[in-house]
Amino acid sequence: MSNFNLLNNKVLINNTFIDGSHEYKFPNGDCFYGNCKNDMKYGKGMYMAKNQNKYIGNWENDKLKGRGMWYDINGNYYYGDFDNNKMNGKGVFRNNHHKDSYFYGDW
Repeated sequence: MSNFNLLNNKVLINNTFIDGSHEYKFPNGDCFYGNCKNDMKYGKGMYMAKNQNKYIGNWENDKLKGRGMWYDINGNYYYGDFDNNKMNGKGVFRNNHHKDSYFYGDW
């Protein structure tokens, strides 16, 4: 028997994503807002962790992939390319502790 949940007018079956645009709150307090395909984060989306770190950008098969922006609660951020959940390719990193500290280059 399937477990149906209504979350912001979207139906989840057995707590899995249905293709399309969704808002999902995980049991640990993290949230995802964005597109899903085949029960995975796919396309554009934002993930906000309970600790307020967040990622806004592209996803593929539940992983950070393509162009995106990652922020942490200390004000540091990275804007650039991601692959397999890691900074990979061209990008810029800003260290908030040293306001004029930027790294431009390849990761």
